[in-house]
Amino acid sequence: GKGVFELETPLEITKSINLVGAGIDRTRVVCKGQGFVLMFSREGRFSASGISFEHYGNEWANVVEVETGTVQIENCRFRGGKRDEENKRGGAGLWLHGAATGQVKGSHFVRNELHGIKVTDIADPQLEGNTCEGNQQSGIAYFGSAGGTARNNVCQNNGYDGVGVNGQAAPTLEGNTCEGNQASGIVYSADAGGTA
Repeated sequence: GKGVFELETPLEITKSINLVGAGIDRTRVVCKGQGFVLMFSREGRFSASGISFEHYGNEWANVVEVETGTVQIENCRFRGGKRDEENKRGGAGLWLHGAATGQVKGSHFVRNELHGIKVTDIADPQLEGNTCEGNQQSGIAYFGSAGGTARNNVCQNNGYDGVGVNGQAAPTLEGNTCEGNQASGIVYSADAGGTA
């Protein structure tokens, strides 16, 4: 439906769900709580379209976390991730970790204090046609043994890199546009691999 849905506390979802909004400027899910706005933490399917997920206030939080399972995210927005730098937590627009997989398509990751999209552990999503803009670190960042594909994304005006591939991550990067980022367009560090 339409409107602003204010969550009193962060929402943890433990069974398959399909969330359908009326568009990112018409359906907003917002929360000022600590940790996350929404977390999907079980096997199964997390599907979302046409929704803006937003964190606000002073508490540290990632906007949306997917710990495992399969995502199908399309035409959504993720903004307002808040970083607790001292304790190294929070700040990502979307954090895919554990064995998360699936597709994130045509979505916007803007003004998060860490990365627009953070992919860690053995997560291997398909990231396609997304815009990661104005995040304080990387537009898209891979860590751990993460993989998957990032295709035709636009990563611009981020504080560090357009796409950062770290640890032993080995994603496939195809046809991405990286411009106006303050450090690098695409950077590989540590034992990272994959193809670009």
